[in-house]
Amino acid sequence: MTRQSAAGEPPARPHGRSRWTSFVADATTPDKVSRGLHEASNPGHRLRVEHDQHTLLIHLSDEDSHGWTTIAVDRGTR
Repeated sequence: MTRQSAAGEPPARPHGRSRWTSFVADATTPDKVSRGLHEASNPGHRLRVEHDQHTLLIHLSDEDSHGWTTIAVDRGTR
């Protein structure tokens, strides 16, 4: 059960989470550039970033890697 936060307080963290995990680069050979990241404890949960002069696109897979959420960031106004 999650504790409710009072108005104006940040959301309460779920119980049972002992620590944060990180996204890490795939193992690569010295002559190959890694272009993707995956959650250290869940390789199916992936992250990729694309960019050009105007926009950053952040692609985040679902926890089970069946779909993607894309976040677009305008570089000029972020």
